[in-house]
Amino acid sequence: MVCNSRGGIARVAKTKAIDTYNSGPVAGLCAASYIGKLYDYGNVVSVDIGGTSLDVGVIRGGAYSYELLPCISDVTVNVPMIFVYSVGIAGGSIASLDSSNNILTGPKSAGAMPGPACFDLGGLEPTVTDADVVLGFIDPNYFLGGRMKLNQEKATSAIQRKIAKRLNIGAPEAAYLIKENADRVMQKAILSHLAEQGISPNDLSGFMSVVYGGAGATHCCGFTSRLQFAQIIISPFSSAFSALGSSMADLLHVYSKFSEITLYDGVSYLSDYTKFNSVVSELVATAQRDIRGEGYSVDDARYYLELIMGDESLRGIRIKSNRVALSSENDVRGICKKFRTAQKQVGGASQDSKEIVIYTIVLDAVIMMPHHKFKTAELAGQDPRSARKGERGVFWSPKSGYQKTPVYKRELLLPGNVVTGPAIVEAKDTTYVIPANYSLTIDKYSNGIIREVQ
Repeated sequence: MVCNSRGGIARVAKTKAIDTYNSGPVAGLCAASYIGKLYDYGNVVSVDIGGTSLDVGVIRGGAYSYELLPCISDVTVNVPMIFVYSVGIAGGSIASLDSSNNILTGPKSAGAMPGPACFDLGGLEPTVTDADVVLGFIDPNYFLGGRMKLNQEKATSAIQRKIAKRLNIGAPEAAYLIKENADRVMQKAILSHLAEQGISPNDLSGFMSVVYGGAGATHCCGFTSRLQFAQIIISPFSSAFSALGSSMADLLHVYSKFSEITLYDGVSYLSDYTKFNSVVSELVATAQRDIRGEGYSVDDARYYLELIMGDESLRGIRIKSNRVALSSENDVRGICKKFRTAQKQVGGASQDSKEIVIYTIVLDAVIMMPHHKFKTAELAGQDPRSARKGERGVFWSPKSGYQKTPVYKRELLLPGNVVTGPAIVEAKDTTYVIPANYSLTIDKYSNGIIREVQ
């Protein structure tokens, strides 16, 4: 089975190569959706920060956003995909100075080879990860749980040579500026994408944020600062979160057909349902053929319709229909009502006098697969001292310099434990950075809850 950019899986023989484009980030968003449901949130903002990019996804009312005509290498393709917004800012992003000596981070990346200077693989440019090492956030002897040793001296040298020397400051101060700039760029990218989705900062109290990726926990408190999310969650599967999402996916086949059908002409609603029902029946027949080819029973399949609709002013709005056939005017009115609601969400005017047209009918055929179940645990006390592994100097700000900071082992933190900043929490695949005005609580699902202390 392979994952696809629609959030499902299918056999390789039943999957076109283009269907797998960007399927990794999409799988991460699907896992974030599952986390949202676990906490009864239908509105979720996912933030994935790895080595080369920041990927942002939005789920609103339990529904994904879609690109109807996505662009791949500057080529527009007619293959609708779940929309995940990507920006070139992450751990491997290269830091530099512009002509006015302002810090820049990204979009150029050191990649995996040669990678950041601290990887000791030939990289000479300072990166965000190098800054994290110099600041003491990342232990060079415990990267990837100690499986890869980092070279702190080369990280310091790269920052000193390329940034600190020109600014006439020390390497730790320069690393701090790199980190601060990276966090600002990340937050700006998140807010920009949310604005494009019609979501303002004032709306975030109704959204959960799920943060993952190798650098997500390290920079989470920085890029979410002053963003009033209802909840900020970091999964214990943070670095393998997209893999988790693909393992939780259902078998999915998607079929579509262009078919222009006017549901409302400004005066009356559609009364002849033959064309609509015939198109759906044709798509279902094709789906059943493929489901049999996968080795499953057609009786186990569930069918959902997604309709790409528009009116005189706005096209390309995608809505889900609870019905796979039309049999009454109430069915038609129900679809039109959903269209007008979706139209308002994207900033369009909703006027009952405008005609409403279906342009494409999309059928999702789903076979439910066994999923990972998050188990709950009894809560222990808040005291995390049993997970403490020591302390080290961390450069929290130029004013305070390096401060002795407690370090905790993520695997030893128990549900109910609360780590108050300043603190570092080390996992084998990521590092949590908890500043003085933040706390990390391990909840009953073993997820980490980040809270800003006012």
